[in-house]
Parts: sequence; structure tokens; C-alpha cells
Amino acid sequence: MLSFRQVGGLTAALGLLAATATACGGGGSSSTGPSTGGGSGGSGAVVQGQIRAKTTAIGESAVAVALQRVLGIGVAEAQAGAAVPDGTVVRLVAAGQGVTLQTSTTGGAFAFTNVLPGQYTIEVVGFTIVSGPTTFFVGAGDLANISGTASRDQVTLDNVHVAAAQTEVQGILQSDAQVGHLINLAVAAGVPADQVLALRLRGMGWGQIAHALGVHPGSIGLGHEPGQGQINAFKASHGKGKGKKKGQA
Repeated sequence: MLSFRQVGGLTAALGLLAATATACGGGGSSSTGPSTGGGSGGSGAVVQGQIRAKTTAIGESAVAVALQRVLGIGVAEAQAGAAVPDGTVVRLVAAGQGVTLQTSTTGGAFAFTNVLPGQYTIEVVGFTIVSGPTTFFVGAGDLANISGTASRDQVTLDNVHVAAAQTEVQGILQSDAQVGHLINLAVAAGVPADQVLALRLRGMGWGQIAHALGVHPGSIGLGHEPGQGQINAFKASHGKGKGKKKGQA
């Protein structure tokens, strides 16, 4: 039978639990990070995502954690399935560029905006990524969504999906960076630039397009972007800019 002190502690724990559940909307979470507008037509990409708690047999219930905390048994085990805490640092490390981007989580969610073109590896500080695609490529106007689960000090990445944030012709042509990407891929693959544009309009990320054309993603123009004259000429041929520097990224 519980003592008066244990009963009092249990009541306090349940009260705290109820307040936490209310603040968290009953413990529900979305599968993606916060929505942002950067990278939809500019010179950078958006990389966003969320790392959720991995439910385990011993850590699936917050009620069980509260009860066991009061009774002083199995607390460490009951917390084994805790989510990454707010403020957990997430990093993007650019391959061969000596560049590291850093942000922190809120509710497991994180976002990077205006990410420059390149290949990146994701890291979660304090956690070991034990499986999943940790490396991906983004270019101007790409939107990368990353989802994963955390358990103890390990993270499993379920999915890293990179797609075009803008799939309308006029939106793509507003960005000099995106037009430069498609011209460079066309030259590298030996195909018409309109063929590359068609793939982009299907929602494919620049890395996917490069793979489909059989060329390296770096061909999009890291350090060897086409001249402004080429970019303006392509825009003008599609009724955008009329050879002027209108709508540059």
C-alpha cells in the first residue's frame, strides 16, 4: 500500500503529466519540420525535417514514466524512448568545402534556409546516426525533407527526400541560379537545356536530374556558373526577361 508521501508525489506527477500533455497537444507530432519560404526561387535551398521519439516497450508511456519516478523504480529504462530534447544541435557539413551549417531543434523539428548548392552530410550532436541516408545533394530552389526517429543516443533516418520547391516555368526562370544549373547540366550531359527544364518541371531535385542524365551533381555550377549572357538568352527564349537582368536571384 502506498504511503501518504507516495500518494502525494503521485498526485503531483499526474498533475504535471496532464499539463504537459495539454501543452503538447496530447503528444501528437507532425512528420515534417516547419514550413519555410526560402529556396523556392532564390539561390539557396531549404533543408528541413523532424526527429521523432521512437516508441519502445519500456518507454512508450509517459504515464509509466511518471508512476515509476514516484515509486523510484525503473526510471532510466522508462525514459529510454525519449525524443531529442529542444535545443539539440543539428549540423549540415558540406563535402570538401569546409563549411558547417548549424541549427537547433524545437519539438524535434529543425530547418535550414538559403543553403548553398552542394553535397551535405547531416549530423545530430549527441546522437549516433545508425542507419539511413545521411548524405544528400541540394541546389538552388530545392526543398529537402528529412525524417527520423531517436532512441537513447541513436538516430535512425527514415527518409531524405529532395524535390523542386517550384515547378512552374515562370517561377524557375525568375532565378538566375536555377537557370544556370539547368544550362550547366545540359552542357555536361550533351542534351538541350529544355530537356533539363522538363525534368525540373516534374519536381525533380537537381541531384535526381543529374543522376537521370548520367552526370555528377557538381555539374550544376559550383564555381563555374554560365555567363549572364547565356542565362539572359535562355530566359528571353522562353519569354522571360527579354534579355535583361530582370528577376535575378
